[in-house]
Amino acid sequence: TPLHIAARNGHRDVALVLLERGTDADARTNTQRTPLHVAADKNNLEVIRLLLDHNADVHARNDEQWTPLHIVAQDDHVEAARLLLDHGADIEAHEEDGWTPLHLAAQDNHLDVCRLLID
Repeated sequence: TPLHIAARNGHRDVALVLLERGTDADARTNTQRTPLHVAADKNNLEVIRLLLDHNADVHARNDEQWTPLHIVAQDDHVEAARLLLDHGADIEAHEEDGWTPLHLAAQDNHLDVCRLLID
C-alpha cells in the first residue's frame, strides 16, 4: 500500500497525510506485514512513532508470526525496540519456530537489545 511505501522509505509526512485521510495503520501485504513491520525493518524511527501514535497494532504478526519487535531485535535496532516496548510490545511473543525476540537478539550477539529485553 502507499503507507507501506512511506514506511519503508521513512517518509513521515506522507505517512501522516495518509493516516489523516483514513488509511488503515494496520493494512497488510500478501505476507501479512503491516506498515509497522516495514518501518521496524528499515529502522525508520519517526514513522514507527507516528504509526504507534495512530494506534498501529504493536502485536501484529506477519505470515511467519513475527512481530515488529522480532524484526528490530534481530536487526539490532535498539531505539526502535525501546519504542515498541514502551507501547506494550510482548517480549515473550513466539514466532512460528518458537523463537522470541530475545532468542533472535542473542543469536546475533546484539548485546544492547538483549539488555533492553531482559531489563
